[in-house]
Order: sequence, then structure tokens, then C-alpha cells
Amino acid sequence: MGKRFGFKSMLIGIIKVVSFIITTWILTRLALIPLSAVSAKYWSKYDGRGLNEPWFLTSTIVMLLVTIIVSFLFIRFIEKKDWSYIRLRTDNKMKHFLSGILFSLIIVLVFTFITIITNQAELNLRLKPLDNILFYLALTLFGTFVAVINEEMISRGYVLKTFESHINLISAVVISSALFSLFHFFRPEITLLGFFNIFLMGCFIASLCIYYNSLWAPIGLHLGWNLFLYFFNFPVSGQKYPNPIFNLKYKGYSLLTGSKFGPEDSIIVTILLIVLSAYIYVKIKNRGKIISGSLPS
Repeated sequence: MGKRFGFKSMLIGIIKVVSFIITTWILTRLALIPLSAVSAKYWSKYDGRGLNEPWFLTSTIVMLLVTIIVSFLFIRFIEKKDWSYIRLRTDNKMKHFLSGILFSLIIVLVFTFITIITNQAELNLRLKPLDNILFYLALTLFGTFVAVINEEMISRGYVLKTFESHINLISAVVISSALFSLFHFFRPEITLLGFFNIFLMGCFIASLCIYYNSLWAPIGLHLGWNLFLYFFNFPVSGQKYPNPIFNLKYKGYSLLTGSKFGPEDSIIVTILLIVLSAYIYVKIKNRGKIISGSLPS
């Protein structure tokens, strides 16, 4: 039989998650105050906060360090567990990471292919010096990787696992995904469909995390999604990579292609995410990890 959770257990889970998020947010803001002062003094000419600029690179490192510290304190002293609690496992981590990368590549390639064959976009190669391309790719890869680990340790790490432990599996996926979409609510150019698709993306990533029982699969998918979209010059949650290798030009924003918020505002992505989430859900259920909508005992 599946494990049943009472009101007290649910309340404890909510208190833990809210405390974790608030603690992380406050300490991050405090840690960024001196960094902002340094940025204003020395990096003003770079302060567009792009993906390969000093502010982005240094601020993401600071945020990750805060998340690691807060996660350690909550996992060690409140949950009395080790890092495996948030599925930060060392076994098969490369396999799980590459599986996540593969899923993101499939989504981006299918979306790009549909936009091109429907004559909604035109793709051109931007020829640049190799050292220039490698330099910006390295900076973007590093900064994005750090930012993704930070987001995944929070959303599919402590938040998802704690809700699983105190509510049930399906509710944990839905609530953690809703929080994930709320974190993106103030991104530039966000729309209702974009907000909903980020929620679906959260559900898909959470399902992948549960299926592989590893945080490395979500990290791979999230990283691949951001990098592949930047690679083709798509906006990602309202942000654009300033030095893309490919130059994909929309002939016009639409329900099919998305908006300035990016492919996350496309009905194509909605369909792909629903299909892939259903696919992973069925695989989890067939594996016996869902019994009456709850965690196995």
C-alpha cells in the first residue's frame, strides 16, 4: 500500500520548504549587496547583466554557494540525512546527466525543425573567429551550468524531496512545479502561456528526477534546454545570448513560434511537454514507483 500522509505531516513539510526558500532568499540578497557595490564601481560598462558578463558569472557563483550552505544545514540538521536526500548521487551521474541533455536536445530540435518547415523562421550561420566562439561558449557554459545547479538544488532538490516526504508524489511534483513557475513570473516578456509552459517544464523535469532517482538528469535537461536555445538564438525566459553561433530570425511571433519570451510561449512546446511528461509518468508507474498516487512504503 502507498504511504498516507496526515495534515500534521503536510504542515511540517510546508513549514520546512517555506523556511528553506526564505532563508536562501535572505542570505542570497545579503551576499549580493557587496557584490553589487563592486559591480557598480568596476564593471559599470559591462552591467547589462548578460550571460557572459562579470555580474552574471560572479552572482551565480555567490547564489550557488549560498544554496549549497543552506541545503547542507537543512539536510544535515533538520532532515538528518546526507546529500543523497536530494538525489545528488554519484552513481551513474554521467548517464543521467546525458539523458537529460538528450531530452532537451529532442525538444529544441523538434521545435526548430517545425518553425523552419512552416516558414516561421529562417536559420543562418554566423561565421566568427574560432577563438571568439570558444571564449563566449566557455563563459556561457560555465555561468549557465552554475545557475542551473543552483535552481535544481532548490526546485528538484530540497523542495521536491521534502514535499514527497510529507505530502505525496503527485502533489509534490505539482506544487514544486508551481513554485518553479512562480520564480520565473517576473522575467521580461512573460505571458500566460509561457507561465503555464514553465509549470509543465517543471512537471517534466520533476518526473525525470523521480524516474532516474537522480538530480543529475534535471541538471542535464535544464542546462541543455538553455544552451541549445541560446545556440539557435532563441530567447530563453525573456533573455537572449548576446553572441549566438546561429542566427535564427523569426518572421513573426505567433502561437506556433512563441513570443519575445521564447519558445516557452509556443503551443508546440506545450504539446511536447505534455507528451513527454505523460511518457515518463507511465514509465514511473510501470516501474511501480506510484501506488495510488503516493510514495511506496
